[in-house]
Amino acid sequence: YQRRVHGGLSKIMNFSMIPWGNAYRTTSACGGAPYDSGRRKCWDTTCGWSPYPPGDCFHGKKVCQHGERECIGNLAEGCAIVLGHPDDYLTYMNFVLCFEVENQCNVGFIDTCAARAGLSGSSIRACMDGSRGSTVDFTFARKTASLKPAHPGVPYVLIDGVPLAGSNLKDAVCNAYKGALPAGCRS
Repeated sequence: YQRRVHGGLSKIMNFSMIPWGNAYRTTSACGGAPYDSGRRKCWDTTCGWSPYPPGDCFHGKKVCQHGERECIGNLAEGCAIVLGHPDDYLTYMNFVLCFEVENQCNVGFIDTCAARAGLSGSSIRACMDGSRGSTVDFTFARKTASLKPAHPGVPYVLIDGVPLAGSNLKDAVCNAYKGALPAGCRS
């Protein structure tokens, strides 16, 4: 991943990833499976925007847009983020690229991808299987549901709190930066 964030760009941005996607939890107000974007939007509004969401908002069955493998992948990536360091995206994105992009969230690659990122595969699996994984899942669910403006889909990128217009992240970061631009912005 470090090869992809070149020319000093990593020094001018703070990056964070919330591995939840378009998932939601089954609730009495919004329903559950099969996946439905209307149910996801209902869950975002009912559970994320309220300071006192209904009790079942974060305890029902998790429903992921692309199925169980995506749910497992999001949890593995969430555990990698909190077990590494949430501010060290250069480390956890190495795990994400290996695990999700190269190996389609196949849990058989957790150890390989963790090692590539300098993380512990056994720690990631222990997190996924334990109470820490539940806490990680809750945290990222709450962060996603409470986004304002609500995310219309994924990926959903904010630059200084404003949704990215278009798809050129490098240009958006460079245009938003208020300082001497690094070489990567000039190329």
